[in-house]
Amino acid sequence: MKILLAGTSFQPSYGGPAVSVSRLAIELVQKGVDVILWAPDGSAQLSPLVPELSGLQRESGPLEQVLNYHSSTLDLIHDNG
Repeated sequence: MKILLAGTSFQPSYGGPAVSVSRLAIELVQKGVDVILWAPDGSAQLSPLVPELSGLQRESGPLEQVLNYHSSTLDLIHDNG
């Protein structure tokens, strides 16, 4: 299973959603789910809230581009922002 977790920002200063969605990503990966993390501000690439994990992809760029790239393997989109 592959899930796209989208949020407004994954910068720690953004607060609650940045922390909770980051933790959700970590838990899902630990359960064997492939996770794509994306935010419109590009913060998924650099967020210190999510460690480097096998099964976790950090994406940036336009959402349409990310969706097109992963369209054949994406099972679920969870939009948090």
